[in-house]
Amino acid sequence: MQGERKFGSMAGYSVAGSLIALVGTVILVGYFRMELAGALVGKCFYFAVLVVIFVFVLKAVLGKPQRRAVKEFGLMKKMVLPAFIFLAGTTVLFQVDKLFVRNFAPQLSGGYGAITTWGTLPLYFIAPLVFVVFPIASAEHAGGRSVMKFFRQAMAGGLIVTVACGIVFYAIGGFLMNILNEVYVPYAKYLGVYAVIMGFHGMIQIIASVEMARHRYSFLWFMTAGAFVMTGVLYFMRGGLTIPVVLTVLVITHLIVLVALMVFVAKVEPAADESSAKPT
Repeated sequence: MQGERKFGSMAGYSVAGSLIALVGTVILVGYFRMELAGALVGKCFYFAVLVVIFVFVLKAVLGKPQRRAVKEFGLMKKMVLPAFIFLAGTTVLFQVDKLFVRNFAPQLSGGYGAITTWGTLPLYFIAPLVFVVFPIASAEHAGGRSVMKFFRQAMAGGLIVTVACGIVFYAIGGFLMNILNEVYVPYAKYLGVYAVIMGFHGMIQIIASVEMARHRYSFLWFMTAGAFVMTGVLYFMRGGLTIPVVLTVLVITHLIVLVALMVFVAKVEPAADESSAKPT
């Protein structure tokens, strides 16, 4: 459905699935007293409902299978490994800091958890851009047209979200932390920085989505190297981890990866993509 650009329908079906799963979870936990098991079953029920809905909707949208499906399946097989590396790299960039704080600086885990709870919001604001830009870039590339217009628009949107959230979270960080618990208020000074880091992370995902849509995977070298280096630095500094140290490593790593990807796209893109967009 993402490829068919039926974003409104996907949102509606997701909300419907969520409501159905919520009702099921309430019944299992509240009426049958299944507690944790009921919550887990409700979570599984949510995904099962979505799968059933999307399968029936896609059958109506796509109709009968076409011969080209064989060719497309071959293309999908070629994308599996790059997609796996992409997901692994983004997961490491997003999660490894939390793992190190939890295991090597447990006294900071509560405050750092509060920072990441609010500070991750920019990533969720940028996520719709990532979700939409992939099928658009893929369609434009398949038609031999330049994707730079959509790329610049998506990156501009990501930058606006990043700057806005960084400023807002820096200004009202104390208020936001107090909502969770007043003991987390001293950590508010780090909230704006973490929000900017997550904005960088979202912009990295925008670039990666555009490159994946064009079946260009060289960017994975930059992302994978950044993830490995960040993990190695945090590991060697695990004995003296503090929140400023962790955030410094995150800022430097994400900024280097982001700039490297932007320079790579700027150097490779114009000659190849714009020339393919010229009429023949």
